[in-house]
Amino acid sequence: PASLVLYGVIVGGGIGAIFAANDLSDEWYIDCLALPGSLWMQVLQCLVLPMVIISMIMAMVHMRQLPGSRKMAFTLVGMYMSTTVVAILEANAFGVPFITNVVQELDASAIQASDEYGSSVEDVKFIDALLGVFENMTPENIINDIATSDMLPVIVASVVFGICIKAQEDDGSPTVTIKLIQQINDVVVACLMAVMKVAPFGVASIVFSTAATVDIEEAGKALAWYLLGMWAVMLFHVFVFYTTILVIGTGRNPFPYYKNLIPAVLMALGMSSSMATLPTTKQCAAKNGIRAEVRDLALSLGATINMDGSGIAFIFIPCWLCTVQ
Repeated sequence: PASLVLYGVIVGGGIGAIFAANDLSDEWYIDCLALPGSLWMQVLQCLVLPMVIISMIMAMVHMRQLPGSRKMAFTLVGMYMSTTVVAILEANAFGVPFITNVVQELDASAIQASDEYGSSVEDVKFIDALLGVFENMTPENIINDIATSDMLPVIVASVVFGICIKAQEDDGSPTVTIKLIQQINDVVVACLMAVMKVAPFGVASIVFSTAATVDIEEAGKALAWYLLGMWAVMLFHVFVFYTTILVIGTGRNPFPYYKNLIPAVLMALGMSSSMATLPTTKQCAAKNGIRAEVRDLALSLGATINMDGSGIAFIFIPCWLCTVQ
């Protein structure tokens, strides 16, 4: 339940803050208390990868049977790209003026690139970065991509597999491959349900380890304006931009819709990972009445290519560094 995860965040953060305030961050028992959260996160990430692969394959199998599936897929990718562009524009419009006006700027001569990194940054061209995205989308060694959790080529390979796989026999029954994938999915889901039952303890341990090893006073002085500005833009993006799309596009009441998303938000707060939060996100989408084939495709793809939050952060980070370096 969302309340238990929230309690885990509060308890873990509170105890961690007490340890940090008393300068106990280097004690051996900090590592011991952080170990359950680390193990829980590793198990969850281990299960997320097969879940994403299976979800993408089955989503494509179901999508092939729906009218207008190709149009929906292109619309989905277009929306992800559009919302990320809007997020970047919001960060430039509101975030950059906020940082530059509130944080004291340094003389330009005080900010110098080191010889170690300066030349490499200058050599990076936009076209090279753009082409690199397409190169990364093409699987070269799918086994290595899975082992290194390189999600983009894995998702592309899963989509192609789902498009090409034979879903039904001549008599209409599922093929052996589909049955195997469904059985593997049942095992993964059963494992995920077991792991999610201890989510409050895992989240509490992760939050505790973070709070206990951070110099709260120093971090608060250095990052307060950065965090305040970035969170403000993100909240604007969610509650203004997203809400507008939700109301105009679907006509749904945003309050119950967002209420059903609280468990995923709390899980993301504790783990800082879209992929690790994916199982909870799918449960929240199901509560909001999103069809299985749609949520499997949209959420699995969105956890990798939808970068609204990262787009905002990547505007704030260099701006903040240049003003307080």
